[in-house]
Amino acid sequence: MDDKSNLVVFEDRNLKTSSYPQTFENSGEDINVSLHQSYVNTSFDTIVNTSVVNGNSFTLPSPTDVNFNSSFVNITVKDIYAPNKTLSVEEDYQSIIGYNLAANQPYASFTVVGSSYLENISAVLYNDDSRDGQLQVRIYNSTWNSGLSRNEPSSSYTTLVQYADGYIVRNYDGWYNFTNLDHYLDSSKTDNNTFYIYIRDGNDNAQWRYAMDSSVPDNSDDQLAYEYNPGLLLINPSGDTIDLTLLLDLYLQDNTPKPSNIKLKINGTNLNDNGIDNRGYWSNTDEYGSADGELNFEVTADWWDVECNISQVQINYTKTDLKASSNFEVSGSGQDIVWNVTRNSGLAYFDTNFGDYRINFTIPSIWNEINIQVFNGTDNRTSTINKRLLGSGYRDVEVPNAGNGTYWFLNTTSSNLLSAISTYVGGVAYDTVNYTNIVRFNVTFSEIVMNGTLNLSIYSPTPNYLNHTKIINFYPLTSETEFNITDWDVSLNVSEYGVFITRMAWNNGTAAGFIIGNLTILGDTELTIYTLPTYTFDASDIFNITAFFNDTGYIGYPPKNISDATISYRINSNNYRTDNVTVLGDGLYNITIDCNDTEFNSNGPNSITINASKQYYNNQSETIDIIILGETSLTIIDPSDGATFDSSNTFNITVKYNNTIRNEIINSPNINYSLDGG
Repeated sequence: MDDKSNLVVFEDRNLKTSSYPQTFENSGEDINVSLHQSYVNTSFDTIVNTSVVNGNSFTLPSPTDVNFNSSFVNITVKDIYAPNKTLSVEEDYQSIIGYNLAANQPYASFTVVGSSYLENISAVLYNDDSRDGQLQVRIYNSTWNSGLSRNEPSSSYTTLVQYADGYIVRNYDGWYNFTNLDHYLDSSKTDNNTFYIYIRDGNDNAQWRYAMDSSVPDNSDDQLAYEYNPGLLLINPSGDTIDLTLLLDLYLQDNTPKPSNIKLKINGTNLNDNGIDNRGYWSNTDEYGSADGELNFEVTADWWDVECNISQVQINYTKTDLKASSNFEVSGSGQDIVWNVTRNSGLAYFDTNFGDYRINFTIPSIWNEINIQVFNGTDNRTSTINKRLLGSGYRDVEVPNAGNGTYWFLNTTSSNLLSAISTYVGGVAYDTVNYTNIVRFNVTFSEIVMNGTLNLSIYSPTPNYLNHTKIINFYPLTSETEFNITDWDVSLNVSEYGVFITRMAWNNGTAAGFIIGNLTILGDTELTIYTLPTYTFDASDIFNITAFFNDTGYIGYPPKNISDATISYRINSNNYRTDNVTVLGDGLYNITIDCNDTEFNSNGPNSITINASKQYYNNQSETIDIIILGETSLTIIDPSDGATFDSSNTFNITVKYNNTIRNEIINSPNINYSLDGG
């Protein structure tokens, strides 16, 4: 048995008038209720383009209740098309100036949106003399220079065009194309999706046309243009950085790619491939909600001008901010607990623009699954419900094909967890105790409990006064099946004896227990036999015995002298009898004893045992020992009085010695005689 260190206790010792409740009702914890409704469109068929402003998004309907958030979104995408891309880095230039490709090493940056293949490079080049130029083209990955906080060409590069192949004729001025390069741009191996084009003239002083960042015709900084002179510097003629002319033709291996090939995303999250072709799907469990009744979705990709068809959509909306009240009733001691979960204010949240209405009740798993019933008013929906354990002590009850209603409720039962009330005095179990005892109450549960409130109430016999109350709050970390509840000093507030009702009720919001027991309380008593004047009586005597029977435990006023007890007595080992007993009042009783009673021995020692008893009092017995003297007579039968004998005669004397009260012969008496008074 546990001690009371883990219990919060409230004890009431005051006697109160109270009816004796034979049932137990109370409220339980609020029950979470969630609502679900869905938008499903299998022929949505909306075309989007990732590079078109306002053309790369679409909207789907949502409830205007912002607490009705999406809990699951599934969007099917098909007909993905990603065309080849001509990337214009810089097309503007001043016709009279250019960067000398023989003097230093120039690097012109460009940025892609994802990995792809580089097919062609175009730049405006100028060869102003009679010698032909020999051009080399390299491509560099980029790296981040944290010290200067800038992107720069890395040390690794790939040569795309050798000097022998990069032939530029004399007196050339215009766009020059390097074609059929087929170089893979791996964006995962470069910083910020940026690469650098390097062009060098190894034979002459051809120039690379450019535009000033802060001058016409461009007035825009579209690239990082570096030179190695001798360190890596931004090309900065006349105090203004430049953009070197650059056009790039990029392509994918497949213009009808899978979503993963171009990192196709919705709202920044990747689509999943369907494993076959240029189709995919997007599943998401993030919460989306809108008071405007519309959800916006944006489609992006690591490529340009991607088109796709948003073909099918499904959105499940869930509302989780609702509660239902629970209450329970136990109809009698040890009976199952009947639970009722009610949404008193009803449900009016389902929107006609959606379908697949479902209600989910989250109830304690300790509630009996087999007895669960769900109603919408008088409509019993039990046959359609789905049930599943959630873990953490709860069960989900789903009601499909639900709808709005003014009175949704759920009923079920749970086991009564209180199994026994035990009472102890001095560590020994008793169900009958004395008024002067201190009684320890102990409760046993049918399974381990960790929390809750227990109320012990003790009611007196009819009428049912509330004699004692103890309320205990179990700490959350208490984990037992058996608890000591209270040590009750019976004498503090009991004013009568008999069978007391012990009523114990417990609940923790999700489980309950109710049990009623009995405790018999007896009065402490004493039987006093007043002293007799003598304890030796003649057989013809009649005498009185006075007995006093009183309540020794009760200390109130007036004292409880017991005047309506049953007083019985027995003579020697005979049966108890109640004749000749007179009630004198104030606990006094008179017993008249006739020494000639046939249950006495004829004479000599005898005993009288007196017993005092009354319902719900401790019985008492006392024994007194007395001596009864027989009353006798002696008669000379022979010879007769005055008879004459010779001196030589011998004669017999016959006498009769008997009990005169009972007319009994006294056997084996001691007979003595004397002659002539000698």
